[in-house]
Amino acid sequence: MYFRPLLWPTVASLIALGILLALGQWQLERRDWKLDLIARMEARLSAPTISIGDIEAARALDLAAHEFRHVEVTGTFLHDKEMHWFTQAPDIGPGYDVITPLRLADGSYVLVDRGFVPERLKEQDERREGLVDGRVTLSGVVRASHQAGALDAEDNPEANTWFTRDVEKMAAHAEVAPVAPFLLIQDRGEVPGGWPRPGASVVKLKNDHLQYALTWFGLAGCLIAVYFAYHVSQGRLSFGKRR
Repeated sequence: MYFRPLLWPTVASLIALGILLALGQWQLERRDWKLDLIARMEARLSAPTISIGDIEAARALDLAAHEFRHVEVTGTFLHDKEMHWFTQAPDIGPGYDVITPLRLADGSYVLVDRGFVPERLKEQDERREGLVDGRVTLSGVVRASHQAGALDAEDNPEANTWFTRDVEKMAAHAEVAPVAPFLLIQDRGEVPGGWPRPGASVVKLKNDHLQYALTWFGLAGCLIAVYFAYHVSQGRLSFGKRR
């Protein structure tokens, strides 16, 4: 084999190859992490439901070990203090999750994400049937509070439009205290009138990292092929006896 590599194409190709291989390896590591996360989520979602009746039990819940567990609570909704978190439903489009304080028997509160409503139903007058009165018992999935990141839009409490589900901030705006340090995503039960629709914000994790890894490794293979093909076209790579 006759091979005289060009300096700068070789240097550039080696750098690019290193980056592509590193990205592929990173995606494989992300795949392992995602598989572990999915396994933990599925185990917690299928675990027995925890009953919480007061603020002490709510505060004693270890979020690191119990996020995504089902929790059952009994209380009374404060519909006049509901808040609207902007989101989207795959089959409907833009809308809001209705987040309503639930007052427990001891006077404490849990913020309950009751589910999704389309934009046209944001105002309560458009869905009066769903404003359930009296004491209710419901089940939901525990989710940790989220604070706004650098890329999140700014909440607009005056317009009752929220872009992050920050429990402490929402509870302060609704003037409810003490409040459980987590959000409860209602995922079961029928709501009169059909809205809000429970379960819209329960996380469903996708695991496409193997696909991404194969893409990066495939690009690395293409780069190698192009590199050698270029040297062949320049007469710097050949196989067999040279003439």
